[in-house]
Amino acid sequence: MRVLVIPSWYPPNGGQFFKNQILALKQECSNLEVDVIYCQDDSLRGFSILKLLENNSFKIHKKDEDGILTYRIKSWSLPFFEKISSKLWCIKMFFLFKEYVKDTGFPDLIHVHSSLWGGEVAYNIKTKYNIPYVITEHRGRFIYNNSLSMSMFKPWYDKRLKKIFENASFTIPVGSNMSKKISNYIEKGSNTTIVPIPNQVDVSKFNIDYEIKKYEEFTFISIAYLVEVKRFDILISAFNNFQLKYPKSKLVIIGSGPLESKLKTQVDELNIHSKVVFLGYKNPFEINYYLNRSHAFALASSVEAQGVVTVEAMCTGLPVLGTDTLSPENIPNGTGVTVKSEDINAFTNGMINIYENYSHYNKEKIRDIAVSTFSEKVIASRIFEIYKKTLSH
Repeated sequence: MRVLVIPSWYPPNGGQFFKNQILALKQECSNLEVDVIYCQDDSLRGFSILKLLENNSFKIHKKDEDGILTYRIKSWSLPFFEKISSKLWCIKMFFLFKEYVKDTGFPDLIHVHSSLWGGEVAYNIKTKYNIPYVITEHRGRFIYNNSLSMSMFKPWYDKRLKKIFENASFTIPVGSNMSKKISNYIEKGSNTTIVPIPNQVDVSKFNIDYEIKKYEEFTFISIAYLVEVKRFDILISAFNNFQLKYPKSKLVIIGSGPLESKLKTQVDELNIHSKVVFLGYKNPFEINYYLNRSHAFALASSVEAQGVVTVEAMCTGLPVLGTDTLSPENIPNGTGVTVKSEDINAFTNGMINIYENYSHYNKEKIRDIAVSTFSEKVIASRIFEIYKKTLSH
């Protein structure tokens, strides 16, 4: 079986999860070849003749990347003109597909990562060549449960998303709470199926380390890029409320980003700088260490397709506090608490709940649940079953 992956973004422009899944599929599934085509667009705001020459723009690059046959073309996008740029990107990707086929022949099926706009490329290919496709949807905006996620959909998306989802053999949201919005684009009776499957986690990198000593204070840890949608402002305000009731407590924040200075100012204004620690960027080995030093994990995001960091925390035995933007399967029963998003009081009460019931959590059980639900082997097996069902129809 040969599968062609069409990612809507891909390393070095993010999308490492996509590449990790491809590598897991090749490792875990016999008789499976997985290739990638990707048009890597840079903004014209940074355009120069020198960069045009350095990047070998508009030339096809064929390379084995960590065992994955990858076809790339580097190009440029128009800033502020998403509709035009997305159409041009789809045209370039279709051209790249035809060049790929000249070398390899047609794939058996296409696996799209995110409907916007890899899904349209796959739709165009299916229309001309009748090659089936499946979509894994990663974008948290499809949760569509608050004003921020709703604002991310533009009216002109609707017609394009309708044809993309209706013509997919399967759509695989990484969280079940994305299914409702996706189903709104699909007419009843359409020959397509929605099957939620989460992103995988390399569970071998995150373990319970009994030799690492916990902080003396009860410590919540949070890990994410410091941007608005992660709502660290809510986390800090909620922690401030929590520490007024339970003074022997601490908040550790791992990550960097544009809001770092603003968040540190918020901490200073609340006069809790002695209890809140900003550690900046840390690699997975270091993250495993700090997770093991902490008592519970907290993520206050207002838009979150799947909080992979919550799973990493679970692998170290930590109970998790998250918001209702996370899908129910992201925090299974016995592994933590889910509260309303964008609500400081709700998040404060969630922290109190975790603290007062901490003795009821079993770290080994939490890790077992994470491994049996999110490991590379489990997720690769579920994705491969989708491939086989697609080709059997």
